[in-house]
Amino acid sequence: MASKKFRPSAKSTLPFKSGNREKRQKLHIIRKKALDNTRRDERFRRRREEDKDPSLREHRLRKNIPLTLERKRVWDDLDEDTGDGLGVSVDIERLKRQKLDEETPPFGGNDGD
Repeated sequence: MASKKFRPSAKSTLPFKSGNREKRQKLHIIRKKALDNTRRDERFRRRREEDKDPSLREHRLRKNIPLTLERKRVWDDLDEDTGDGLGVSVDIERLKRQKLDEETPPFGGNDGD
């Protein structure tokens, strides 16, 4: 048996919806450029304002802390009457900080000198 070469039909070689496709691509590019320009202008405007007043940058950086899973977590209040404590979400790091704060004396540990 001789193998036949596959020849697609004339209709399948034409681009699919070429007019609308090209128009959509052009509109998408125009919209994307406009959006990029507005973001860039906002970024440079903010940079100019922050160069004049550095406290604005400090405030923005302090405010823009990303919300990670750990920061979104809601901790359970730990009471003495919770029983065995199974299934309770507790912030171990916060408890360690509280324990260290309780153990350290308030005035640096001087014994009256």
